[in-house]
Amino acid sequence: MLFKKVNSFTLTETLVALLLMVIIVGIASTIVNLTSQNIRIIKQNENGYRDLEQLELLLEIDFSRSKSVVIVDSTLLFKSPVQNITYTFNQTSIDDSRNLMRGQDTLLKRGFELEFFKNGKGTTKGLLDAIEVQLTKTDHFIFVTKPNDLITELRPYGF
Repeated sequence: MLFKKVNSFTLTETLVALLLMVIIVGIASTIVNLTSQNIRIIKQNENGYRDLEQLELLLEIDFSRSKSVVIVDSTLLFKSPVQNITYTFNQTSIDDSRNLMRGQDTLLKRGFELEFFKNGKGTTKGLLDAIEVQLTKTDHFIFVTKPNDLITELRPYGF
């Protein structure tokens, strides 16, 4: 009987190819995992920026439409002849975090600090004309002011 030799790879060549395949698949899966983590972080940052931009826009609109802005306890009241708008910032009893709400809408959840100003000086109650919202985990903040009209500026002088 004559045996015909079949051309094939040796066991060593097959093991080397398998080892290279395992290394390549390991590197590829690591790259996919790192990329998906970075995409998740980018989306979280975008959501945070979007929330902050939305808050800044709403505050600018409410400041410009209101006659006066008053802070009482943990409530901001934007008074206008047409509509009064209420912002509340308080501790929630569930997880002891702060929420910033406009009416029934939650604008920010935890991780922010608020500062209020009247004529450039910090205040904690009464009338105000500026607000600063600082995100605690980042260095991002917004600062919104209400331009004072001439009557407001001249009132301390008896006009």
